Amino acid sequence: RIADLADVMHAEKKHALLIVLQAMDGSGKDSVVKKVFEDVNPVAITTVGYNKPTEEEFAHDFLWRIHKNTPRKGMIQVFVRSHYEDILVQRVHEWIDEERVSNRIDAINAFEKLLFFAPFFSCPTLGATRKQRFCNRGNRPCRNTLQYSSLSI
Repeated sequence: RIADLADVMHAEKKHALLIVLQAMDGSGKDSVVKKVFEDVNPVAITTVGYNKPTEEEFAHDFLWRIHKNTPRKGMIQVFVRSHYEDILVQRVHEWIDEERVSNRIDAINAFEKLLFFAPFFSCPTLGATRKQRFCNRGNRPCRNTLQYSSLSI
């Protein structure tokens, strides 16, 4: 059904869909994308994963890299991680003060008002499942470059 709706949306080019998957490492974000969108025509969907900002991204405001990747009409865009980390990570590590946190929250709220934003929903991953995913990553050469520690498990 998702594939059929994506085909119609892509053909009509009246609407766009932005899906934000924000969760901890090992929670299955990539698996969700693979499973949910496996039948969607690849020309109708793109996925962007956000990691540490690049030098170019640091040269702009913190929402620049997000805004440039919002979907055009007819497209589905999936964000694996997002602009929320620009508050979360920096706040946890105390790299920004509470005034800047508040300003960023206001900027995100204003940015999201520009978009038609759907309600959030959550799909928690159980601790044992998450732990197994991390253990399996260490055995897969294509994934062993990811940074994680025993605290992640």
